[in-house]
Amino acid sequence: VTTWKDTAYSKGVPTARPVPWDSYVQERFEAFVKALAEHEVLDLETGKKVPFKDHSTLEMVQLNVAGLGSIAMRGGANDPPIGDLPGYTRENFKDAILVSLKAAADNFPEKFLHVEIGDRGLKDNIASPLWEEIYQMILTEFDGLKNPKYGFFDEGLAASKDSSGKVICYPETNSATGKVPYLSKDKTFVTFQMLQSWKNPFLNPSRTANAEPADGIKCGYDLYGATYFEVYAPDIDNQDWRDEFKEWYDILRID
Repeated sequence: VTTWKDTAYSKGVPTARPVPWDSYVQERFEAFVKALAEHEVLDLETGKKVPFKDHSTLEMVQLNVAGLGSIAMRGGANDPPIGDLPGYTRENFKDAILVSLKAAADNFPEKFLHVEIGDRGLKDNIASPLWEEIYQMILTEFDGLKNPKYGFFDEGLAASKDSSGKVICYPETNSATGKVPYLSKDKTFVTFQMLQSWKNPFLNPSRTANAEPADGIKCGYDLYGATYFEVYAPDIDNQDWRDEFKEWYDILRID
């Protein structure tokens, strides 16, 4: 396969990855996703083995792009310009994204599908914004008619409070990471992972200072219409926040 040298996810050590538009890689990725979906596992709800795609616990699927990983995480200081990858054209790149996203949609048709993209610096040598073209392509291709809808995911939701008690929400709606979820709130569903634990912050303590997970959930719900949140275990296990989690459970649950 045609490869490129990735350093972003390997602590600076060059790692060979296939280019996303390599036809053999696409073929093998589609075979992998099909095998994953059909792989039988025990479902405790029924006591029987079922294909993974039908498992009662599985709600959300995010498989990203073969050879690339998360679209949103590319474009950083340690990444080579996407336009420098062997064989790159914008159309090749967009087509490769569709191959990977459609593999998930075809094999997990009853599950929610989400993808993470953002305006973090993913650029080629064409003037028009690459992220925006990818975003519009996904909305058009996965319109809920010819293909199931994709939601848009961000893993940086947080909330802090200032000295007056005012809640400050992250990401900001016009930021590189908040822009896509904000634009999407009336077009498809939006999903979030918390930036860090409020109980044990490990990335940027200032972004969760003086606040609670319920403040973060309210930010996501009010600003972006999000109803799906990934919360860290120390926060879920904190008895002091149980009532607030129960209140949000009642608001968000789907019967």
